[in-house]
This record gives sequence, C-alpha cells and structure tokens, in this order.
Amino acid sequence: MSNNTAMKAVMAQAKINAKTNMYAKIAARKAARNASMNAAQNAFMAQAKINAKTNMNAKIAARKAMNAMKATAPAAGGTRRNRKSRKNRHTKRSH
Repeated sequence: MSNNTAMKAVMAQAKINAKTNMYAKIAARKAARNASMNAAQNAFMAQAKINAKTNMNAKIAARKAMNAMKATAPAAGGTRRNRKSRKNRHTKRSH
C-alpha cells in the first residue's frame, strides 16, 4: 500500500503539515486511516493544506476538512464513529 501514488501524496502532505501545525497533521492521519486512497482523498488533503494556510486557527481548518469528508464521501470512509452510530440507530435497544 505504501507504494501507491495516493499514499505517497498523503504521507508527503502529513510531513508538510507536521512542520506547519499539529492539527493539520492529525487531520491528515485521520483522513489516511478512514478514507480509501483515491482522487477524492487527494482533493481533501489539498483543501486541508489551503485551509491551514488561510485560517489562523488550524483546529478549525482541520475540522472543516474532516466535515467535508463526512459530507461528501460517506462511501469513501467518513469517520468510524459516524458509521458506528448510524448502525446503532437501527437496533431495537435504541428505540
């Protein structure tokens, strides 16, 4: 997996983010873990980079990037927590 180009792009991004700020690095790691390595993934990483540069508050930028992923790419990953809660909503115990 480490030899495909998308993974390399994500890792390079994480390296850059590590230098600039901690929160974007965390967002990059979450994105790499939760989403499949595809074109949409690279687009989100690019967006996170732009947000990190434009916003002074990197925490907000990281959150925006993760929210964008959750909204537009549920099939590509979203977050594990969301998948779990969606599943649990349809159990007998929940109603």
